[in-house]
Amino acid sequence: MITWIKKGVSHLSTIHILAYFKKIPLLNKLLMPGSGLERMLGKVSTPFRNKIRQLIGGIYFETNIYGTKIKMIDYRTYDYYSLFSRGKIHEPALTRQFKTLFEKTNSPTFVDIGAHYGYFTIYAGKLIGSSGQVISIEPHIKFYGCLLKNIEINGLKEIVRTFNLALSDKEGKANMKGWDERVLHEAENGNIQVITFDQLCENEGIRPDIIKIDVHGAEGKVLDGMTDTLKNKVSHLFCELHKNMLGYTNSKIIQILENAGLAVFEFKKHREVSGGELVPISNEFLSNYEDRMLYARRK
Repeated sequence: MITWIKKGVSHLSTIHILAYFKKIPLLNKLLMPGSGLERMLGKVSTPFRNKIRQLIGGIYFETNIYGTKIKMIDYRTYDYYSLFSRGKIHEPALTRQFKTLFEKTNSPTFVDIGAHYGYFTIYAGKLIGSSGQVISIEPHIKFYGCLLKNIEINGLKEIVRTFNLALSDKEGKANMKGWDERVLHEAENGNIQVITFDQLCENEGIRPDIIKIDVHGAEGKVLDGMTDTLKNKVSHLFCELHKNMLGYTNSKIIQILENAGLAVFEFKKHREVSGGELVPISNEFLSNYEDRMLYARRK
C-alpha cells in the first residue's frame, strides 16, 4: 500500500498498486537523495521544485506491527527495511520483545540510540504514548531529517524528543564515514556534536528505563559514556554488536554492563520470527559477535 499525503486535503487517498513488488524498488531509486531525479529538480524553478518534492516526499509505506500500525518514509531501496516494505515486521523477535517490555513497564522512558529512520522510535511512540517518554538520537543529518518526517506522519511530534548528535565516551566533534556514512569518526573539525549519554541525561532530565543501541562500531564508547546512568537508572538494555568496535572487545563491553549491576545475555536471532531466546554469554559469542544482540537487565 502506498499513501499520498497532500496539504489541504482532509482525507488520505490510497492507491493499491498491482505490480507492488516491481514498483517499490524503482520508486525508491527515483526518490533517493542524490538521485538523477533530485539532480534534475535542482535545475527547475524553486516553486515548481518545492511542489514536486512536497508531493514525492509524502509517499510512505504502512505495516501492522503486532497489532500496531506504523508508517515509514524510506529513501532507500529497502536495504534496511525490506521486510517492512513488503508488509512484514523488521527484526521481529526484537520488536516483539520491545512490545512486551513497553506494555508491562509503568510509564517507561525508552531511548533509541542510533535511531536511523525511526522504526523503533515510532513503534515505541505508538505503544508508550503520552504515558511515558521516547528519546530518539540520530547523528546523521540526512537520516535525522527522515526521522523527523516519520515522527510527523505518525502523529508523534508531541510524544518523541529528538536529538541530532552523537554519543561517545567524551565530548567533542565527529564525522560519519563508512557503510553509508553510519560509522562515527571523531575529528576536531567534525560537523557533528558529540556528548556522553550521562551528560545528556543530566542536561535534559532524562531517566531511561529501556535503551536500544545500534551505532555500527561505537557501542563501547557509547556505553563507556553512560556508566552513571547504567548504574542508577537503566532496567533493560539491548545493544547490537559489530566488528571494528573502535578498540573495544566483547569482553570489555560485557564488563562495563556487569560493573553497572546488570546481568548480561545474548538475545538470539533477533532478526527472526522464531528468535528471542536469552542465553548465557558463551566463549563462541565472545569470538564471533558481528550482527548479534546483547541484552542486559537489572539484577
